[in-house]
Amino acid sequence: MYYVKEDKEITNLLVPENTIVIGAYSIITGEKNYSNYEAFEETYVLKLNYAVLESFYAKYHSLEHLGRLLVEKYYTAFMKKTYDVLFLSAEERYQIFIKDHNELVNRVPLRYIASYLGITQETLSRLRAKY
Repeated sequence: MYYVKEDKEITNLLVPENTIVIGAYSIITGEKNYSNYEAFEETYVLKLNYAVLESFYAKYHSLEHLGRLLVEKYYTAFMKKTYDVLFLSAEERYQIFIKDHNELVNRVPLRYIASYLGITQETLSRLRAKY
């Protein structure tokens, strides 16, 4: 998932396979999402209108529960990413990325990993050389 600011892509989320990704902002508000999504590998996409989602929630309690769990997951990931970017060094962020997303290290182009970490590709190359 990425944002575009002044014609520059800023990667905000990288996820492995078997992960549900939702456009929560647009689902809840009905407005255009700030995020853009790009898949590097085969992906299945389901598009739902919020009113339809709400009707499913009303009919299927387990789906409503899943929706709440997804929102909780997104919120906690957002809070952790915010903390990491504000308070951790580039090296510490890279170490966490390797620990948490090791399966993506050799599957995602380096420019997206660097953007996700909030560093330049040159800094990422130096960090990769250390590990």
